Amino acid sequence: MAGGLSSQVADKIYVIRHVSDQPEPVVIQVSVRDAKTSGQENLALAPGDVVSVEQTPATVMVDGLKSLVRFGVNAAAPVV
Repeated sequence: MAGGLSSQVADKIYVIRHVSDQPEPVVIQVSVRDAKTSGQENLALAPGDVVSVEQTPATVMVDGLKSLVRFGVNAAAPVV
């Protein structure tokens, strides 16, 4: 339902899950690459889970390069 990843290098994901017998939520770190290649690493989401795709230096760099390319293309487009 979320539509997938917007960055091809995004891999660090946290699943924040409330467990009934614990006062604080449990944070589970997941790797997209590992989940795609190993059934044991492919965590099933539960109702109420919050999924957070974390920024890393690689995702920041790729997103920055995309913005520069998009700006460069838009800035170079002729105005009619």
